[in-house]
Amino acid sequence: SGGTFIINDGVRVTLKDVRLTGIDAHSILMMGEQSALTLDTMTWVQKGDVVFNTGSIRFVEDVDFIGSYTFQYD
Repeated sequence: SGGTFIINDGVRVTLKDVRLTGIDAHSILMMGEQSALTLDTMTWVQKGDVVFNTGSIRFVEDVDFIGSYTFQYD
């Protein structure tokens, strides 16, 4: 079952052509202002609320969000 995906400060990660399931508040952690996550042509399936308050998120092409939970980026 789940784990935590940590994006360190200064690191850029792209998730492309994947289906990521079971995402909640502890699934992906951005560790600094220079952490960067790109979601590209993918499906994001949440099992709980997700809040990002540091780093950056970029959306490319079609990104489908599934689940009745909150996705928040401050």
